[in-house]
Amino acid sequence: MSSTRRKHRGGGPVVVLAVIGIILVILAALGATGYVVFRYIHQKTNYVPDHEVAIDYNFREKALEQGAMESEAEEIPLESREEYELIAAIDSMAENADAMPDAAEDTYNLLLIGSDRRDNSWYGNSDAMILVTINDSTRTVYLTSFMRDLYAYMEGYGVQKLNSAHAYGAGVKLVETLSANYGVKIDNYATADFSSMEQIIDILGGLDLEINPSEAKFANEHIYWIASPRGQDPTPFYLTGTTDGSLTHVNGLQAVSYSRVRKTGSDYERTSRQREVLLAIIQKARSMDIGTITALIDRFLPMITHNLDEGRVLWLLSRIPSLLGYSIEEVRVPFDNYYNSINEILVPVMPYTIDHLRSIIYATGE
Repeated sequence: MSSTRRKHRGGGPVVVLAVIGIILVILAALGATGYVVFRYIHQKTNYVPDHEVAIDYNFREKALEQGAMESEAEEIPLESREEYELIAAIDSMAENADAMPDAAEDTYNLLLIGSDRRDNSWYGNSDAMILVTINDSTRTVYLTSFMRDLYAYMEGYGVQKLNSAHAYGAGVKLVETLSANYGVKIDNYATADFSSMEQIIDILGGLDLEINPSEAKFANEHIYWIASPRGQDPTPFYLTGTTDGSLTHVNGLQAVSYSRVRKTGSDYERTSRQREVLLAIIQKARSMDIGTITALIDRFLPMITHNLDEGRVLWLLSRIPSLLGYSIEEVRVPFDNYYNSINEILVPVMPYTIDHLRSIIYATGE
């Protein structure tokens, strides 16, 4: 099986679904009171209808002022004939998006976004993009990770890195861009930023993680990059790492920096670090009493921005019991051997990528 497509049962996503299932059972037991609780929970989140999202034309200037923008948000210069030829397939996607067939009726797509925003002055680049596909025909939940360094055509902006779409217009612009480039129908999105993740971990009292010296070295670069624009001295937060497999207690800033390391090991190792942090959060929360968890949820919910109305959330909650029996398959775009790398920019072979992705997430159970 290709390294860009893995299938398994169990693991972190199932643990999360199980926790949500328990919440659903509690709400059902509460009856009418449960619905009141649900409405309270939904209203605590940052629900933003698509028409209320404004395009941010000046995000670069604001991001540069706070020192919170990396070069990937800049428009990509295309200098060689080879580069123009490679990008032509993506340019054509914008013209051919309307010709894409509709998604299968028995699928639902939710885009989960991790933004690198550090304050409310801009939307932030999307450092993590995972498309969660519920396919009832194959009884499978597909988790498709889109790499942030992918080339993408954006209506009104030309060809840029995929993650800058979120900086222009939050989840709405990113959904529009992904749909147009890859021919997939995305129903909803939900976003949390790294500042939120830091706060959650700090509220939990930190985490214990296994960090080696190489990971610590590159995590310290992120610590410097995040702390310095805030006017913080990053030195007290620097990590050293261990060689004996022992655990290091980290705060929110350190944990987020560790999960963002890309310069050591493969991309799968980076996603493994992210899963390690998420599972550590879950384990820490499971050891807390109900009062502490309630207080944590009350502080965490406002950090989630999404476009799921009450009806959609209730529908998703109602699906939890059946979803616990679904298999989970991980997919990564670009697919192995079907992309070119130009100056660390990933250019997929678009015809193959589109067809193969759609054949996976829209597969039938026949």
